[in-house]
Amino acid sequence: MSGDMKTPLRVRLAAGILSGVMLVCVWSYFDVRQRRERLRTETAHVLALAEQNAPEAELRQAAEALSALWERELPLLRRSVSGGILAGLSESAARLPAETADPDAVRAELLAFGAGLSRLR
Repeated sequence: MSGDMKTPLRVRLAAGILSGVMLVCVWSYFDVRQRRERLRTETAHVLALAEQNAPEAELRQAAEALSALWERELPLLRRSVSGGILAGLSESAARLPAETADPDAVRAELLAFGAGLSRLR
């Protein structure tokens, strides 16, 4: 028997597929994490404006910017995150600009949005 046996093709294919899947999982994890942090930073900014009792126009503009950021990130997040979590966040993001007239309502919505972002993993 020879000491230089070749690895069967099916073993090499399985190892290649498994490596590819692992690579995609790691990439997906870091991609979601980066997008989540970007959204959390923007959410914290809008929340700070709400807590400082910023003028409604400024608060509305910041809330619209957060909502627009969410809309840009959503299609990319759909590749990696379940739809249930994203649906709740989408509803919350859509309500944000309309809630700016009531500071307490916008704070509550931002806190709920931030909590939803925490569930993105």
